[in-house]
Amino acid sequence: MPRRESWLRRPPGGTPPGTPPGTPPATPDRCRPPSRVDGDGRVRVPSTTRRASASVDLVLRNGPSGYGSVTKALHWATVLALLAQFAVGYAMDPDDGGRGRGRGRGRGRAGESGRGRGRGGDDGDGYDVLDDRLLTIHVALGILVIALVCLRLAWRRIDGLPPWADALGPGQRTVATWTERTLLATLLVIPATGVVLVLSGEDDLLGLHVAAHVTFFAALAAHLGLVLGKRLLPRML
Repeated sequence: MPRRESWLRRPPGGTPPGTPPGTPPATPDRCRPPSRVDGDGRVRVPSTTRRASASVDLVLRNGPSGYGSVTKALHWATVLALLAQFAVGYAMDPDDGGRGRGRGRGRGRAGESGRGRGRGGDDGDGYDVLDDRLLTIHVALGILVIALVCLRLAWRRIDGLPPWADALGPGQRTVATWTERTLLATLLVIPATGVVLVLSGEDDLLGLHVAAHVTFFAALAAHLGLVLGKRLLPRML
């Protein structure tokens, strides 16, 4: 049987036959690190790696071209949470007069209608499991909205905002600034006061809760009118 050549048994990166003793093994090109060290001792990352990193950073962060992916994701997550919040909130408001608005856990006295946020009605009505689940979901969504707004404010602090759209004049930019601030503020006040109302069972903050709702819808109308009127929606898509 013919003797195999030694190079067939040589592991990758080893020294070929005939190499003088003391020669370090060669490193295959595919195993070499992509960066290099210049004479000043600084590690240089190849331009292709820098371009890829800059491209990802441009997609995630706000820039001259508009809003980044992080801002868009937080914005639409807030919208979805709000839609679910209002849907659950209105589902908790039955039309019959024997119950309250479904926000509290208290039971009414026998023969009396429920008050405000309670679950009033006769003792024979029993414990409404569905309303209790809706109440739990409603509170959880409120806490989620607060968390999303805090994340949006933190990310805005870190990343800043993109340049104004050219379609907006100075007055419209002022309106956009204040409507956005009002929306963010009410999105903190509404769920926070709602959670306090549910947990306390008192109506002390009900006026503030309702006023925040009215302010929110007024600011939302101004915001949507500006966005749709100036065709700014594609900036957030």
